[in-house]
Amino acid sequence: MKNFVTVAFFAFLLMVPFGAFAEQETPANSGPSPDEMYQMVAMHYTKHVAPMVGEAGVEKLRTEVARYPFHGVGISIMPPDDLARVKIAGLWKGSPAMVAGLHTGDWIVAVNGQACSDSGDKCIRSVVDSIREAPETFVLEVLRSLEKLSFTLTKAMIGEEIPKLAAPRMAEWNASIRAQENAAREFVTRMVASAGNPDELRARSAELGALTQEVNKPFTEFQKIVDSYLIRE
Repeated sequence: MKNFVTVAFFAFLLMVPFGAFAEQETPANSGPSPDEMYQMVAMHYTKHVAPMVGEAGVEKLRTEVARYPFHGVGISIMPPDDLARVKIAGLWKGSPAMVAGLHTGDWIVAVNGQACSDSGDKCIRSVVDSIREAPETFVLEVLRSLEKLSFTLTKAMIGEEIPKLAAPRMAEWNASIRAQENAAREFVTRMVASAGNPDELRARSAELGALTQEVNKPFTEFQKIVDSYLIRE
């Protein structure tokens, strides 16, 4: 789930000087035009806010919670490096991977003897699929510093406590998500009315930051529950 707020985007918009939008004084490369700024605000709203309010947001949160528990060995991974290896970025507390002695920062080089022959996202997908398709007990080979290590892992249910901890909060979270739908619609009305007005668009960009943060609260609180069971690098 992973953080939905694009802080740098708002910082950029709010740092643009008013003079940068003066029609007759705008030098080349001085910043976004009012139309470009409008498009950026609209794009951010469409991507980060609209899917998280009303019934769409309720369904999104339900889907996030429904991911747990899952059957696996309890590792989270990072994108591979140039050598087609995948890095362990997190371990679930008490998971088979943690109990077996795997560490965050280990590089996965093979699953049950099968090395990743792809690169980039394909390598991630290959490793994930290999673990999912592996038998209940399999061997994971990793590189730690310059040492190659092998670990025999047996799959188990991971994150069984997460839905239990989330359940008492779901009614509250869903009410919050639904309540933001009117605020989101009102924001769109104000944004449309601000088209072509740089001062108003600056105000809308700041307003969108506050709205996004409010919309994110239930998702952020749920992610804190998830994170409490993860040991990260």
